[in-house]
Amino acid sequence: MMGALAFYTVTGIIYSERALAIILFTFAARRCG
Repeated sequence: MMGALAFYTVTGIIYSERALAIILFTFAARRCG
């Protein structure tokens, strides 16, 4: 149970950071372009 919880937590963090990076990249590209 703990292993699954840790796995989902890490996956969620990685997914959130990736989504945030994509949003920031799109925002920066839109401002520069």
